[in-house]
Amino acid sequence: MKILQKKLTILIAFTAIFLGFLLPAFAQQNAQSVYNSTVDLINCETIRFIHREAGRAEIANNMMCTSFESILKSIPEDEGSTTAKVAKDIDAYKTKFKADGDLAAQLDAIIAYVNKKIEAKPRKGNVADFKQKLQDYKTDALDNMSGASTTTTNTVTPAPTGTNDAAIDEDTETEDNVAMTPTETTTKSGTDWLGWLSLIISLLSLGLSAYLYSQLGKLREMTSRPVLQPADNDGNKPRGPLVNESAANYQLIETKMYQEIAKLGREFDEKLAAVTASTGYTQPENFSGREEKKSDFLPTPVDQADAPIVTTAQRQPEPEPVQEEEKPLPVVLEEVVEEPVEDEEETEDEPEPVVQNTVRSDNADVIAPLSYSTSNVEEEEDETIALPDYKYVGLPLADGSFSPESFTDMPQEESLYEVEMYEDVPNKAFFSPLQYPEILEKTLADPEQYLAPCCMFLNEADGKQNITVIEEGRLRRQGERWYIYEKARIRFD
Repeated sequence: MKILQKKLTILIAFTAIFLGFLLPAFAQQNAQSVYNSTVDLINCETIRFIHREAGRAEIANNMMCTSFESILKSIPEDEGSTTAKVAKDIDAYKTKFKADGDLAAQLDAIIAYVNKKIEAKPRKGNVADFKQKLQDYKTDALDNMSGASTTTTNTVTPAPTGTNDAAIDEDTETEDNVAMTPTETTTKSGTDWLGWLSLIISLLSLGLSAYLYSQLGKLREMTSRPVLQPADNDGNKPRGPLVNESAANYQLIETKMYQEIAKLGREFDEKLAAVTASTGYTQPENFSGREEKKSDFLPTPVDQADAPIVTTAQRQPEPEPVQEEEKPLPVVLEEVVEEPVEDEEETEDEPEPVVQNTVRSDNADVIAPLSYSTSNVEEEEDETIALPDYKYVGLPLADGSFSPESFTDMPQEESLYEVEMYEDVPNKAFFSPLQYPEILEKTLADPEQYLAPCCMFLNEADGKQNITVIEEGRLRRQGERWYIYEKARIRFD
């Protein structure tokens, strides 16, 4: 989990650094795009004014101001050293753009240069309107930077042409002063899309970081959950989960081991009581089930003073081995002893024979012989220990019962208890509190809510960090529901 947290921290830091570089770059690119388009508009308007002054109103009206190249195409070849030079000088201001500079001041510098060029010679056209047009371009550029950009396209109806050159010149002068009225069409432009793109990317990055941070808790829970055992070669399903190697899970294994030992002890007592009842055997006074002392089963040592002493003289000498000639070994056939077969009528009336099993030891008078029926032994040898089927469940209902839908095969967020069910005992089950770290922390925080409905406390839970199950609780099925008829006995450590 620490590695995952480090990766998430690095991702958030990288996102912040990336946005720190990305947003200024987008803003700079947007500002430069607005600046370049405004320079082209100023350049186009200047060349139009020069064309009209030179009597080429038709060229001025048909100019395409989409780029600097389209402006150059409208200039005649014989004016490459004059009008074309002015257009190139204005376009050169694009290379002087400064991202950290004031956009209005940089546009003012271009407008001042153009006005100086126009005012250098006496003009026939309306210079004041020309200057106002340049100021309008500047205003539109500043509005574009604030998100309210407009583009203006001028459409002028070309003047009628006369029959001779003199008429063309007169009409051109009249159009320059009176007839030419530009029609402005205002449309929204998308030059500020880079700003919106940067905002969307930043929001997505923040959302991704928040999502990854919210997944930390789920990932921590998933890594702490047990992993299912894989199915064996026969395709059988796993019986239980694999336990993670941690201190808390080792403690859980130890607790489960003690519970299994106690359960086997109870089964041993029940079977021993059944055998004793069927044979009439009574236990000695010093035998108390599984709580007997170890010394009760050990033979009493024989006193060396009471043991007979055998001297060397009393021992018979061993006969010397007699060497015999080697002879072929005879084939010895195994003698088959047939037991007498009794009549069927007699076997039906006679009781089943009882085998007497006597424990051989030097203290044979202490341990009484144990007699049992051979039929019971055969039945016990055929019995197999049924493995439990583990289920997981949360809090019971108000009547202290669990519905079949509340049992799950794997621990869930609301799971609080582990239930052991056996196929050979379909109406009974055992349960105990779950002791996974997250569940243990929740149950110890409020034991009255999560443990009291199903458990009996042997001590107070104040300040305790672990739970020891002294005795498992028991469930009994009535109909389709499981009811608690004996609470689990637990101790807080």
